[in-house]
Amino acid sequence: MKKITLLTIILIVATFASRKKSYSCECTSSFTETGYGTYSETTTDAYSEKMKEKQAKAACKETESKLSYANAGHAEDIEYLTGDITTVSTSCTVK
Repeated sequence: MKKITLLTIILIVATFASRKKSYSCECTSSFTETGYGTYSETTTDAYSEKMKEKQAKAACKETESKLSYANAGHAEDIEYLTGDITTVSTSCTVK
């Protein structure tokens, strides 16, 4: 009887632990331009489909990679136009 109860509890916990949920990806990009200081921008993208946490983390990491690439191009444009050295950092987290 104890084995059946314990097995039932384990199955219930496993079912809720692997359940798909709604997640979003919050990204913060910081631009530091010589002589002008730092400007930060935060964006949040909610995923339209429910997914497991592992899937959400992978999707958010991909978003971070794409945003970092785009921001690096933006920093190059600023440097070209102003002559000031611009550094960019981007970080994303699953919420």
